[in-house]
Amino acid sequence: MPTRSRTVLLPHEHGAYGEVLFPLASALVLGQTNQAVWGLTLAAIAGFLAHEGFVVLLGSRGSRARRESNAPARRSVIVFGALAVIGAVLAWPALTPDVARGFALAATLSAAALAVAWLGREHSLGGELLAALALTSWCVPVALAGAVPVNTAMTAWMIWCGVYALATVVVHSVIAGAIQRSPLTARRLRTIGWSIVALSVATLLLIWSVFR
Repeated sequence: MPTRSRTVLLPHEHGAYGEVLFPLASALVLGQTNQAVWGLTLAAIAGFLAHEGFVVLLGSRGSRARRESNAPARRSVIVFGALAVIGAVLAWPALTPDVARGFALAATLSAAALAVAWLGREHSLGGELLAALALTSWCVPVALAGAVPVNTAMTAWMIWCGVYALATVVVHSVIAGAIQRSPLTARRLRTIGWSIVALSVATLLLIWSVFR
């Protein structure tokens, strides 16, 4: 059941806030601040906050949630959607080709994550990995708008992807183990393997970004 507010709905996956805010904060620290940076930051955060309203209206939270939370869900989409559009409009005059490509990348991944949520697979391992990929990707256009080199912006994104991918597969592995209450199974071995891969990639990217 979605988290309710008197006027709007807010995302209730607490970890998702970190997936969007920490990468954005790193992009702000790495680069300069200007109208495009703040506009894209506003668009990213507002788009994230509009997500819960979207999935409720799409019926992904169930027919009861759609029926009982229809009004606040609509307000969420209208209010946060409007803020996202305002942010995009503010950023538009200063968009360079690289920033525009970064924006298109983040927007495409976010649309894919929303489609997965609509299909009811938001909380599957693949769905949560895609959500982490999409949410962290917004640091790319923000960093590029702040004059951060493309390689640095992409490296920062990949590091955050590795961190959150690792966290996601570990949580799924722990939950699977608690439910099954059995010795290591093929599924748990796969999740542990992916954890090692994600941690290794994140570590290698961090080393490369520091010493290159």
